[in-house]
Amino acid sequence: MLISNVTTITFLPLHVKLLYTMNLRLILPFLYLCHILTGQSVWSGNIEFQYSGLANGEFSSQTLPDSLELPTEGTFASITIDSLGGSNILIPSFTQSANNDSAYDIFLLYMKDSDGVIEPQSWSIDLIDPSNIFDISATMIYMTEVDTAFLLGLIGPILNGEVDTENWSEYLTGVFTQVLGASYLPISGTITISEISEDSFMGEFSGLMGELGWPPQIIYIDDGAFNYTNPFAIAGPDAPTNLSANIIGDDVELSWDYPDSALITHFNIYHSFNGNPFEYLSFTNFLIHNWIHSDVDGGLHAYSLTAVSGIVESEPSEISEIDFANALLGDVNADGEINILDVVQIVNIILGVNSSPTENELLAADFNQDGEINVLDVVSVVNFILD
Repeated sequence: MLISNVTTITFLPLHVKLLYTMNLRLILPFLYLCHILTGQSVWSGNIEFQYSGLANGEFSSQTLPDSLELPTEGTFASITIDSLGGSNILIPSFTQSANNDSAYDIFLLYMKDSDGVIEPQSWSIDLIDPSNIFDISATMIYMTEVDTAFLLGLIGPILNGEVDTENWSEYLTGVFTQVLGASYLPISGTITISEISEDSFMGEFSGLMGELGWPPQIIYIDDGAFNYTNPFAIAGPDAPTNLSANIIGDDVELSWDYPDSALITHFNIYHSFNGNPFEYLSFTNFLIHNWIHSDVDGGLHAYSLTAVSGIVESEPSEISEIDFANALLGDVNADGEINILDVVQIVNIILGVNSSPTENELLAADFNQDGEINVLDVVSVVNFILD
């Protein structure tokens, strides 16, 4: 059972909750559709830590139970791919306050991985700059004795599918705006993902936190740990197929096939130049099967793609190479001149006499750079020679 199915109804009146609970099995397919359409995945699990200082206590939260009872705790991890291809990991958690049965303590963890593929790593936590929160790579926030309406307003947009790649920044701004004035905020600390796979990830965290006001309230969080599992984990998506690269002017256009894009969140594009190691270049939405590499330099370019499902990346696709360092448009026979011999070569390619032209021959023959070799290229080369 997805955590979001239950949390959505937690704070509704009992008769409304009953109607929702009777239809949980109908809601699940809808939430799964939200997951695949937004590139968002919701993971269930547990989180806990101890803290000491001017206040002392502990925090522990588990996945919400599948029941009609008002929960005393709940947690989940949301992984959302943003418009720049980064993975945003947000872990909101709550537990009933030890001092007030009608209020909750809330703890938030946030981490960002810029290349969209999350790997074991550590983040340093610094002070939050309210004027430039999108420079934050990781943070944690702790609020105590929060009422239920505030809690639902905080996590509700994720649970009902309102948060996606288009409005992630807007949502994050709203969260920070709501919590900055009523929270323990990080002064320093570390968050670490220690293990990660296609169906689970776990890690640790600790840090010094302070609450606004005078005198400042300081606590230290210690022995923090989290462990989450992915209810929609798939074992290694297939790699993209039929990758091709074609030169269009100063650009390279990539295209590829993928049999069932609904099972993935996006494609990662990797690039090598003049034989150097492949490096991450960019990404595309899972619905898009082509991409333009703009204003590329002359030389040998190689491309490879992977399909990604949340944090799970496929094996690389086949490599597609294209070399236009030595190709002169119109000089099909590569003798350094453009003349009638090149016109003959273009005609031979069009008629199939040259049935196996090289990549450079094809590039040079496409004189007008429209992606096709035809009589228009013959006419263009003839006009060039006559001029």
